[in-house]
Amino acid sequence: SMAALDSVPRKALIMLAFTGNTIEKLWISFLNSCDLDSEGFARTHSLESLFPVANNMSLKNGVQDSFAILVCFIALFRAHLLALNDEELYDSGRPLPLHQILRVVRCLKLILYKAITSSESHLFDDDSTSPTTTKNHSESGDVRKSTYQAVCRLIVAVLADLYARWARRPFSASTLWEVTEAESFAKSKTSSTATSSGALSSDSFQQRILRFMPWAMRFYDRLTLFRKFVDEDKLSVQGSNDIFGGGNRSKGFVVRIRRNRLVEDGITAMSKAKCRDLKDRMVVRYINDFGEEEMGIDSG
Repeated sequence: SMAALDSVPRKALIMLAFTGNTIEKLWISFLNSCDLDSEGFARTHSLESLFPVANNMSLKNGVQDSFAILVCFIALFRAHLLALNDEELYDSGRPLPLHQILRVVRCLKLILYKAITSSESHLFDDDSTSPTTTKNHSESGDVRKSTYQAVCRLIVAVLADLYARWARRPFSASTLWEVTEAESFAKSKTSSTATSSGALSSDSFQQRILRFMPWAMRFYDRLTLFRKFVDEDKLSVQGSNDIFGGGNRSKGFVVRIRRNRLVEDGITAMSKAKCRDLKDRMVVRYINDFGEEEMGIDSG
């Protein structure tokens, strides 16, 4: 599903997505493979089951087959959603009736949540490198990583699309999207993911929740978490004036502006600014006709 739009695999995927009842049949096959308990399957197993150990043939022949069916369903469902309008989904029940859409959401949100909280969560990042990959197994490790990433992206895309439709026209209570463990797990991860500068590391659980499945937490909780990220990032970049806390206030991003060239100098300064500079305090210093900085109560 990540292939180019004009590629043969992509065209074949789209053809299957709109041919007959392929999506519905795949979902029914998956339900039959997990004894009609899709939510229980998602709670019991994780995406790591796509790569079972070689000596566990029962897992390979059972759970892996169920996940293979589910992945095929997700890929076709995603392609179908791109061309599906709300009337077809709500009124015509295409490609699945709404009560089955609820089961899809409950299943996929748990699988995605377990992927984020698992030891394999580093595979979400494009530039991540699996710690188990060695030179002798680099090829298999790359395939495993790319497959894991592709499946996770598909799940994220499907849930994001369904949530956008739900936000426009709710088809269930808001509890459908919440993951009860998300808030408590996020709080338990706070101390372990903090860096020496006070900011959270880029691969922290909280950031992954806000990026990939923000709807898993209540709005107030994720707003509080987002505000916490902003405050900690601001402190790490700008520092603090607190003399008891070290008083490590940054000097800020200094912009020198000539009075007769306000726009030109402003554009030049902003074009040279780096990402970190834009987060820092901006200190504007005006230059007079003699090339000297003008004095001001706030240091110019």
